[in-house]
Amino acid sequence: MVALSNNVAAQGFGIRGGANFSTVTGGDIPDVGPITSYYAGVYYQMSLIKDFLYLQPELQYSSQGFTTDTGGIKTDYKIDYLTVPILAKIYVVKILSFEAGPQFGFNVSDTYDAVASGSSSDTVESFDPALAAGFNINLPFGLSLDFRYIYSFSEVIANTDEKNQVIQAGLGFKF
Repeated sequence: MVALSNNVAAQGFGIRGGANFSTVTGGDIPDVGPITSYYAGVYYQMSLIKDFLYLQPELQYSSQGFTTDTGGIKTDYKIDYLTVPILAKIYVVKILSFEAGPQFGFNVSDTYDAVASGSSSDTVESFDPALAAGFNINLPFGLSLDFRYIYSFSEVIANTDEKNQVIQAGLGFKF
């Protein structure tokens, strides 16, 4: 039997998923509110500095959006992204790690449902670059509690200056 070095054993694939609490902020859309949805994905964690600094590229599906209530017309916007976060992950102690880095979002679907009659000509942008930062509580058996904040750099709806703002809370499992 061949023993793996600690560095190789610390690397590995994992899955993560949980709840998204999302909205938009900073622009012209009045009476904006949050929605709750979900995210799910896979990641690979590789060691850069043994037991301290790791690089963690991910691929995940993230369902996001927001609500508006303008003049009695309530509209729910749902925007689904395929996101690619590339995070630097620092282990402060074995049980606690912090992560930060860029995230690239690609719009795969967008819909809106107006409760009252009305029309919309809103154009949802196809690319959503963002900054992601968060922390993990690392539990035994490869489990983790994951918390992340994501803030977009570009507008979500054309000509509104509104940017995505997402809080993620979920679970991870490293194989």
